[in-house]
Amino acid sequence: VNAPTLYSEGVREDRSGRVPIDDRGEAEIKAEALKLAQTLFPGMCHPRSLGPGTDRPSRRVEGKGGGGRGARPDYGDDKYHESIFEISSRSLLSRITNGVRERRCVKCWMRGCVCICDRFESARLKNGHSITVFMHPGEYLRGSNTGHLIPLLLGEQAQTLMYGVDEDHKKLAGLLSDDHTVILYPSAEAQPITSFINEQRCRLKGGQGIQNRTDTATKGIHLILVDGTWKTSKKLIRALKSDMMFSSQLQFVSIPEAEKAVFDKLRKQTRDDGCSTIEAAAMALDSIGDKGGAIALRQGLHVLSDALDIQRGDPPRHHTFNEEEILITRRRVVRPHQKYVGTVKTAAVLARRLKGLR
Repeated sequence: VNAPTLYSEGVREDRSGRVPIDDRGEAEIKAEALKLAQTLFPGMCHPRSLGPGTDRPSRRVEGKGGGGRGARPDYGDDKYHESIFEISSRSLLSRITNGVRERRCVKCWMRGCVCICDRFESARLKNGHSITVFMHPGEYLRGSNTGHLIPLLLGEQAQTLMYGVDEDHKKLAGLLSDDHTVILYPSAEAQPITSFINEQRCRLKGGQGIQNRTDTATKGIHLILVDGTWKTSKKLIRALKSDMMFSSQLQFVSIPEAEKAVFDKLRKQTRDDGCSTIEAAAMALDSIGDKGGAIALRQGLHVLSDALDIQRGDPPRHHTFNEEEILITRRRVVRPHQKYVGTVKTAAVLARRLKGLR
């Protein structure tokens, strides 16, 4: 079994030589987080959040600092977006710092010992459909988040845009200007996604209707998924409706009643019809006839669900890991610094649990 690689600077083994321990200090963690934030979001970071040493000359006001703590981005008279971008930058930096402390993979967002990047099979959507995940910054690098898996599974046909990042807002505005772009959200003005598809087909065929369902339009729909909790999703929708950059271009669609959520045991559901972002995307693809894409998304969710179970020391529910992989993964868990987290369950405990299930 090829166990994931997680060892890097700051990790040492205990006296027994069997348990890897994270030996980094807080200053090292923050420095690494700062560097990673500048790499992942070069147009986002606010110098007050990042501290001295931020180098972003394209966003600086001339004559007001060369990258130190006093330099600020120039938003002009746009105080509304200035406050949004600065608050989001602090939230993102906090999430990135926690991710560095927990040694999370920047692609699959799992801890390094349970990295699942190589377990996903890529898929392609039919009929030119594509997906954008519009994410709340509080979801970034959160292990139980599912929206970030969609670009991993669909490749170039999907992307993630972050709320509160200037460049991502501009990209979203460009997407929403297209008549084929819709936002998947159960708002009062939302229409069923199947109705929207039929309207688009009729429009492109000159209003003659659809005689053959396989004769689809050459340009599919672009689906915007709002990624966050119900509370943060409502905030994102309110922000989109109140922002003059987007408000006149919003089209909402809905999906049939949600199926039983796979993630109901990993995140507390506040609504009976609630589901994860990736499950909502799968149901939307089912509704527009892309069964292959829906299956790929659900399989990716099962892999993530099992990885989270293993990470917590529980037996996986969907059996995407075999027993040997589970034991090897558990042995390679890096024990965090005692300052932050308590004990980690051993492989022997998990082995006894698995034996009890037989």
